[in-house]
Amino acid sequence: MGAQVFTLQKGLDQLGELRSFIRSQLARTPMKEEKQMMVVLAIEEVCANLIIHEFKQRDGESIVVSIRNTDKKIIFEIKNRGGSFNMLEYQEPNLREVKASKRKGGMGIALIKRIIDHIEYDISPEYNTCRLIKVLD
Repeated sequence: MGAQVFTLQKGLDQLGELRSFIRSQLARTPMKEEKQMMVVLAIEEVCANLIIHEFKQRDGESIVVSIRNTDKKIIFEIKNRGGSFNMLEYQEPNLREVKASKRKGGMGIALIKRIIDHIEYDISPEYNTCRLIKVLD
């Protein structure tokens, strides 16, 4: 099956459409609904982080999300231009410290790493690509 593609161009207000797109693609897999919801959350978190942290100062930028199914896994590729953030190098904060400081955020990447089975990150002159791979049950 070829890759299905969704392009985020409007920012955070388009995340609902992204969720619908991902759910429609996951519905074609044998993945249980609870796991589907978690995967949708992980993909949305990556895209929201890119929008919030990378695209604040740049108009006209987009994030391209492609989804490809194989017999044993589903592969999400999230591509963007501009700033890069390799979540594989991210050091997870101590949960007690986050709670004590009462800061908002900071746990999204930890959540993604718990939901997704394998993460790859490529930086090229054209695109930064975050590849999230979820094994199908």
